[in-house]
Amino acid sequence: MTVRRSAGGRAAAALAVSALASLSGLLVAVAVARTSSTVDTGKYGIATSALLLVTALARSAVTDPLVADAGRTPSGTRSLGRASLIGVSGAVVLLGVGTTTVSEDLLIAAVAAHGLTVRECVRAVLVAIGSARTAVVLEATWAAASAVAFLGTLAGAWGGSVAFALWAGSGAVLGYVAAARTGSDLVPVWSRTPVPGERSVAFASDTLIGSGVVQLVTWIATAIGGLSIAAALRGAGTLAGPVTVGLSAARAVLIPRTLRHLESTGGVRGLVVDTALMTALALPALTALSFIPDPIGRALLGDTWRLVAPILPLTALELLFQLVAAVPESAHRALGRGGRIVAVRSGSAVVRIPVVVLAALSGLDAVVAAAAVVTMLSATAWWVSLATMSRPTPSHRVLPDVAT
Repeated sequence: MTVRRSAGGRAAAALAVSALASLSGLLVAVAVARTSSTVDTGKYGIATSALLLVTALARSAVTDPLVADAGRTPSGTRSLGRASLIGVSGAVVLLGVGTTTVSEDLLIAAVAAHGLTVRECVRAVLVAIGSARTAVVLEATWAAASAVAFLGTLAGAWGGSVAFALWAGSGAVLGYVAAARTGSDLVPVWSRTPVPGERSVAFASDTLIGSGVVQLVTWIATAIGGLSIAAALRGAGTLAGPVTVGLSAARAVLIPRTLRHLESTGGVRGLVVDTALMTALALPALTALSFIPDPIGRALLGDTWRLVAPILPLTALELLFQLVAAVPESAHRALGRGGRIVAVRSGSAVVRIPVVVLAALSGLDAVVAAAAVVTMLSATAWWVSLATMSRPTPSHRVLPDVAT
């Protein structure tokens, strides 16, 4: 009972932390969209997607394997030198690309990349080891700073670029403060994190095959179709934030539930029921996302709204397919089927890259429609794979959910 309450507490803390982080992102995204042209919003979208990829790689390569080790002491989870190295490397890459393309947003991202990477990893460790209160305070402080950045644009004190700089800069500073408070080791050396290198590479590869491919396809589509594609996709992602937070929270509790279902007589049938329940709960939000009133959309996204409005139904459809895929994907992790996970993700990537890139030649609507179709095929593949797997045995180990 104590363990179950502890797990429930961590899930609630993870939901609160995710919600606050989503609020911070929503505030800065609205601040940028309302005060910027479509082109500038597209540049912002490229910069934030790059930041998300760097932080996701650090978390998957370092934090996830650290906290996955049940025998790891709290002090061991503070050894974040490898994450620090990934943050520094990402900052160097962003600095080079930002200088070459003369992108102010990418330069801002380069300056903040290391601190934001530290914040992401320290936050994840805090939630995992039961120090959720500190993580919530950390995210609440960042949300407050983001609110200041947003309110400044409303008052006309500064524009979208300054709001983005305040958001990224405050997040980076909070990352260093949290690291100092927890005594985390940030010396950027690969060997200073007590995780086998091959394990870090495996976890990071999972992220690269999943969210990394999605970001890559977005960048290629933007190169083909122009910055309006990046602006529209970022705007749609901003409005879809609440649904995304719900999906993240669901993933936090799905693995233990799926394992119990597979060990019981219900088997896959119980997972189908869970999927139907999640879908029913999400449908009102997805419907609302599809039909946001024009005045509200224009007030939130400014000029970018005219690009976002037509693609919201397709965006909601893709989110629905993500929900359908979440349960069987978590079941694969609960069963410890790493090979199957890599196979399904790789197959999805092989299809996604050419399909979405070719769709970019036909415009934004085609890009979003292609992404929805690929996500539907991926969800089908997860369920087919699950249906062919055997029941779990005591030797199976739960793999952490590192895909976002």
